[in-house]
Amino acid sequence: MKGMLRDATVILASLLLLAIAGHQLTVSSGEQAVDQLGQAFAPHSSGLMATGTGFGILLLGSWLVGRIAAAVKLPKITGYLLFGIIIGPSTAPVIIREDQLQYLKLVNDLAIALIALTAGSEIQIDFVRKTLSTIASVMLFQVLGILLVIAVAAYFLLPFIPSIEGLDSSSHRFWVGLVLATIATASSPAVVIAILTDLKSRSTMAQVSLAVTVSKDLILVILFAVIITLAGAAVLSGGAGPAAEDGGATTELVADGGHGDSGDEVPDASHDGGEHGDGDVTMKLVIELGGSLIAGLIVGLIMALYLHRLNAHLPIFVVFSCFAIALICESLHLEPLIVALIAGMLMKNLWRQQSEVLFDTVEELSLPVYCVFFSVAGCKADVMSLVTLGHWAVLLGAIRCATIWGTAKVGGKVAGLDPRTSKWLWTAFVSQAGVSLVLATRVKDTFADEVFADGIYNLLLASIVLNEICGPMLFKIGLIRAGDGEGSSQEPPTSGETAADGEA
Repeated sequence: MKGMLRDATVILASLLLLAIAGHQLTVSSGEQAVDQLGQAFAPHSSGLMATGTGFGILLLGSWLVGRIAAAVKLPKITGYLLFGIIIGPSTAPVIIREDQLQYLKLVNDLAIALIALTAGSEIQIDFVRKTLSTIASVMLFQVLGILLVIAVAAYFLLPFIPSIEGLDSSSHRFWVGLVLATIATASSPAVVIAILTDLKSRSTMAQVSLAVTVSKDLILVILFAVIITLAGAAVLSGGAGPAAEDGGATTELVADGGHGDSGDEVPDASHDGGEHGDGDVTMKLVIELGGSLIAGLIVGLIMALYLHRLNAHLPIFVVFSCFAIALICESLHLEPLIVALIAGMLMKNLWRQQSEVLFDTVEELSLPVYCVFFSVAGCKADVMSLVTLGHWAVLLGAIRCATIWGTAKVGGKVAGLDPRTSKWLWTAFVSQAGVSLVLATRVKDTFADEVFADGIYNLLLASIVLNEICGPMLFKIGLIRAGDGEGSSQEPPTSGETAADGEA
C-alpha cells in the first residue's frame, strides 16, 4: 500500500510539474498580461511575475529528479544540479530565465545559513580534543599540500582553458588559482557521516575520517574568507576595464558576495606605494573575521536563549534566524558561513540536549530549501561550457585525488596510524557537496563583473559534481579495503546526524 501511494505521489507530481512548466513557457513567451476584463497591460517585471511559477518548478522538479538520482545510487544533490542545468537559461526551451534568478536570492541566503548551521552542529569539541594530534597531522598535510599543488596546477593550466578568458595577468592567475585550490581542500562531512552510518563503521579509519572532515570545515571557512578577500582586492583593483578612464573612481573590495563594482578601479595601483591599500585590506580582513566570530557567538547565544525560554514554533524561528543572519552579514559586511557555523557549533557543544530539537527542525527544513538552492546553482551553469570544461575538470580532479592520496598517507604515518588506515584514508576526503557549492557560488558573486567569472564557476561546478559522484563510492571501497567492520572495540562516531540525506 505504501509503495502504491509513493508511486501515485510521484506520478501526480510529474503531471503537475509538466502543467506548471507549460504555463511558465506560455507566460514567458509573452510580453503582456491580460486582466479579468480581458484588457492587456504590461506587468511590472516579467522576471518577478514568473518567479513564483519558477520557484514551484525548481522545488517540484528537483525533488523528482533527486529521487531518480537516489534510485540509481547517485547523490540527490546531483539530481538537483542536473535539473537546474536542464531548465536553466543556457538551454532551450528556457523555463527559468536569467532575470528570475535574482529574485531567488532569499532562498540562496537561507540555504547558506542552513548548511553552515548543520556543518557547525557536526563539530563536537570533546570528540575533536580526543584525536587532536591525529587531526592536526593529517589536516596540516592535507590543507598545505592541496593548496600548493592545485594553485600551481591552476596557474599554469588556466591560460589553456578556452572557456576561461580575461586571466592574462600572472597576478590574477595566482589569486584565482589560490581560490580554486582553497575550494579543492573542501570535503563533505555529511557524506562521510552518511557512509559510516550506513556501514555501521567503528574502525580507526572511521574515527579519523570523521574527525578530520568535521574539523576542516571550520578551518576552511575561515581560510576561504581570508583568501577571497585578498583575491577580490587584488583582482578587482588591478584589471583594465571601461571605467579605468574615470580618474576619481576608487576600488570597493568585494569579499561579501559581490556588493562592489569591479568596473570602478584605481587608475594607478602604485600611486600611494601600496602601503595604504594593504593596510585597508588587512583591517577589512580583521574586522570581517573578528566580527563574524563575535556575531556567531551572539547569534548562538540568542538562539540558545530562545530554546531555553520559549522553545516554540521552531520552523518559523529557524527560518527567521537564517534570514536575520543573511541580512546582518550583508549590512555589516560579515561572512555568513562563519557566523552560522560558529552559532551551530556553540549550541551543539554547550547546550547539546536543548539544541537537538532545533537541529532536527533544521534537517526537516533542509529538503525543500536544498532542492531550490542546488537547482538554482545548476541554472547558473552554462551547458556548453560544462561540456567544454569536462575534461579539464577530470584533469584537475585527478590531480586533486593524487594530492589527497599522498598527503593523507604522509599525515597518517606521521600521526602513527596503522599502514592499512594510512593507505586508504584518502578516500574519505574526495567527496564534495553543499559547502563546496556555497563557496563556488560566493566566487561567482565576488567576481561577477569579471570576464572569467562564468568560466571559473562552471569549472568549479563540473569538478564538484565529479567529486560528489566518485567520492562516496571511493570511501566505501576504502573502508572495506581497510578492514572496516563491527568488530572494533572503539565507540561509534557521534559527530552528528546527516543533513538532508548527506547533502550538506
